[in-house]
Amino acid sequence: MKKICLINVYFGKWPRWMNIFFKACGYNPTINWLIYTDCDTPKNHPNNVKFIKGNLEGFNRLATKKLKIKSKIINVYKICDFKPTFGVIFSDYLKNYDYWGYSDIDLIYGNIRNILDKNSFEEYDVISSLKHYTTGHFTLYKNNKKNNNLFRKCFNYKEVLQSDKTYGFDESNQVKTKIQIIPHRIILKNKPDCMAHLVIKLKIKKKLKILLKKMIEEDNDIKPKVVNKKFNILWKNGDLINKKNNEKLLYFHFIISKSRPYFYITPWKEVPEEFCISNIGIYKNKKSILFKIFLIRSYYLPFIITDRLVGKIGIEIKKISPKTYLSLKKIKDRF
Repeated sequence: MKKICLINVYFGKWPRWMNIFFKACGYNPTINWLIYTDCDTPKNHPNNVKFIKGNLEGFNRLATKKLKIKSKIINVYKICDFKPTFGVIFSDYLKNYDYWGYSDIDLIYGNIRNILDKNSFEEYDVISSLKHYTTGHFTLYKNNKKNNNLFRKCFNYKEVLQSDKTYGFDESNQVKTKIQIIPHRIILKNKPDCMAHLVIKLKIKKKLKILLKKMIEEDNDIKPKVVNKKFNILWKNGDLINKKNNEKLLYFHFIISKSRPYFYITPWKEVPEEFCISNIGIYKNKKSILFKIFLIRSYYLPFIITDRLVGKIGIEIKKISPKTYLSLKKIKDRF
């Protein structure tokens, strides 16, 4: 069995869903996580999650030492551009692993090993969880010198890593909506400037075996016309199931919902063996008192108010201030 390590770098305060994240990690005992953080080590965390104590200043020193270029990150979001370099930066911790990768913490895992095995992942040098580009929330690399230094094949990697600007270097330079329609001849013609362009180019030239496949669900959509994407996911004893088609998922990414005040995350002391994830939130069932109070406060009352304002009263509002009317309509459409 190939040994896998997923790396996260996180600074600040643990988010409110972290116990759910750790629960899902614990159900993947053959996968290890390495988290470089200044947060306190959580009590009762699973044995397959290890922590390296450090802060942003320490990360800059480590990156400078390992990459041989000056790292001067100020904004923690900039660390996303450094993800493809983690195989070099954290090389001392990865010696015993066959694969290393990076991931995010605003997600809930299913059975990672089962999903990867179904896709014969051991045949590939790079594996990522979406069809058109390498994702910053989950990409694996076969652990060898060539793959760990792939980022150096991007002509602009030094400029990217030493700039204050965040490029989306780990993905597609923040042009996800365009990469689906970029002809391969354009990618072949130009010098690669991000990891997505690079691995696609190497795949076309048959210099690297790449698996880019949609194995996940997330609450956003790169298609501009899709707004407030609806989802219905079940996590049960380590399996993550899309209830719309009964497909088992690698993970669910709630990149948008986590910031929405009307997205309820149950404050469990002990995370249950089964729970639901939907547009409303993460919960065991809809019968609990706390959940009913949340629904009334965050859904029913705002819906009634905005429905009235967008309805008959909205006609008058629209005449006075079309912008206000459109804002109210957007709020109503969330429900």
